[in-house]
Amino acid sequence: MKRAKMIAKIDEMCKKYDRKDYPGIAVGVVENGELIFSKGYGEANLDYSIPIDENTVFHTCSMAKQFTTACIALLIEEGKLSLEQDVSSILKQFKNCGKKVIIYNLLYMTNGIPDVYDTAYFVCVIREDEGITRE
Repeated sequence: MKRAKMIAKIDEMCKKYDRKDYPGIAVGVVENGELIFSKGYGEANLDYSIPIDENTVFHTCSMAKQFTTACIALLIEEGKLSLEQDVSSILKQFKNCGKKVIIYNLLYMTNGIPDVYDTAYFVCVIREDEGITRE
């Protein structure tokens, strides 16, 4: 499919979300490492009529788990990580966690870390407002 035709099809499919009374979406298309299309549709905040655009920052919440797992699977396939690898060998902040945490434990959520946000602040010393960036 030609690039222009594909973008037109995506734009047409997403127009149904471009409403003032409905939570919207943001779409980005990357081809060969280059952002070739980005557009927001609908509202980011219905109460204040704030539209979504290509600069809107979203809370990913639980969505990050799937992306993280897929990326880790690729790194394991490339031989760069192992399921049995100690997380503190990659993330130095985990050295003070009080116990050995391996990648497998994080992927299957069997690490025994009670609350990710409290733990991230306590163990990793990450401020909550630093967790949401465009980088």
